[in-house]
Amino acid sequence: MGADLIAAHLAIPFGIKPDFDAARAKVTGMTDLEIATAMAEVDCDNLADYLRWRFDIADPTAWPEKQRNEIRTTANNAIETVEDAWNDHRRDAVSFEVANHIVMVTGEMTWGDCPDGVYDFTLFTELGLCEVTGFCDDRSKQFSNV
Repeated sequence: MGADLIAAHLAIPFGIKPDFDAARAKVTGMTDLEIATAMAEVDCDNLADYLRWRFDIADPTAWPEKQRNEIRTTANNAIETVEDAWNDHRRDAVSFEVANHIVMVTGEMTWGDCPDGVYDFTLFTELGLCEVTGFCDDRSKQFSNV
């Protein structure tokens, strides 16, 4: 049928409690273009194409207030998704312990509803929120001590 399982993960060292308020503060301080660039990294390879597809406007400086609000809401929703997963409030996410880390994984099928959890975990990373919250931001080194 063409459906695939896609997944995303975040890891945090034992003993670290994520600082989600720091993530919200970082998003508040970001420009619309910075957020849009991170969103484009998640959904497509070309920022201009993404902005035209998502908002019908390629120039973020020309965005009406509605688009500015939507892009910030999308970024804040990504934080909320990760925070809900951390607090075990999501059915599409699981946490487990590996190599002195707590790893959260979310996954969904590509068929049917939009895989919000996967996109939100990925956007959280692309927004640079791992570093300010305590999650590992270099996935290649997360489990180097295994």
